[in-house]
Amino acid sequence: MAKSEPDILPDTAYHPGSFLLEEIEVRGISPDELAAMMGRPAADVHAVVNEQAMISESFARDLERVLGTSAQGWLNLCALYDRILANGGKPASLLPTAERAL
Repeated sequence: MAKSEPDILPDTAYHPGSFLLEEIEVRGISPDELAAMMGRPAADVHAVVNEQAMISESFARDLERVLGTSAQGWLNLCALYDRILANGGKPASLLPTAERAL
């Protein structure tokens, strides 16, 4: 049986909401507009982009439908965020602003 390599993970975890906020800004839409397009309460989208909630499977499917992005990709970002934190990484939101760049 082959020996598995240890996980090499970054020290900083970026919340999927930070990627979502960047995506909608590039597209020129607001969180409120995205929520309307998704048929969800604006509070749901704001909670994600403000890093107060994670992206659920149904939320990811709605993003796929509305933005054309991969639902699995959003869920993978959530899983990676959780793995980095579980391995002692720190959330990017705790870093000084100058160090947060993606």
